[in-house]
Amino acid sequence: MTQASSWKILRVAGVAVAGVACTDLFGGSAIEGRWDFVEMLSDEAGTVMCSDTGSFLISKKGRELSGDFHQVGTCSNGSVTIDIAHEFPIAEGTEEGGSVRFTKVDTLDVLPELNCTYRLAKNDGLEGTVECFRFSGTFRARPASGRSRSVTIAPDPATLLVGGQIQLVAETRESDAQRVFRQAIWRSETPAVAKVDASGLVTGLAPGTALIRAQAGGRVNDLTVAVTLTEYESIHAALGYTCALPGIGEALCWGSNQFGQLGNGNTVARSTPERVVGQ
Repeated sequence: MTQASSWKILRVAGVAVAGVACTDLFGGSAIEGRWDFVEMLSDEAGTVMCSDTGSFLISKKGRELSGDFHQVGTCSNGSVTIDIAHEFPIAEGTEEGGSVRFTKVDTLDVLPELNCTYRLAKNDGLEGTVECFRFSGTFRARPASGRSRSVTIAPDPATLLVGGQIQLVAETRESDAQRVFRQAIWRSETPAVAKVDASGLVTGLAPGTALIRAQAGGRVNDLTVAVTLTEYESIHAALGYTCALPGIGEALCWGSNQFGQLGNGNTVARSTPERVVGQ
């Protein structure tokens, strides 16, 4: 097993135990709330480099801490790069004498002995060092802002058949390089064509173009989802209308037609696919 693949198990499926030692920092409930973080780590030989961003949420009851930890990033040895995306529940957390300790729980129980210790100090947030199994580096966190810089929806473009489903994800960012995590509120602006549940799972109900809206981190973005009755060789979803080319047959378009963009010879909107004229 290479060092890079070992790190993938550590960050995706391994236990990570974090100890946060801070003096004159967590008076009262200052530790509670959502934090955004950036961390950079390397292995002992300096051959594998990891860069992670994300958010963690801490709540406190007495001395006990709990919450969740969401993270994305990459690890690379120069020739192989591994994408990292995971979330942990935070459990068994305690605060005592200015020191905070919590465990990021490995629900798969693959590598229970692996751990990461965070030693942090207050400096416009939390800054310090990280020591993990064969890895070490730096960590920086700050209280999460109420408004993110941007929210995008993936995958884009999105297409599905009537009765089919597709999982959408709202990705919030503080910058191009820093992904953060905020709860998204989903809504279908075209519920007759497609519906979306609270997790972002879209279900196609009828042929047409559906507008799915996500609100997260104080930002709003829309995604056009094309719902079809048959599979197409290629499909183009534009603002308010969709055109598609079946593997066999003629091009079809449907949706808004105010400017004759459907190519059917008139300006009447169509809710179902219609053949393009002049093929």
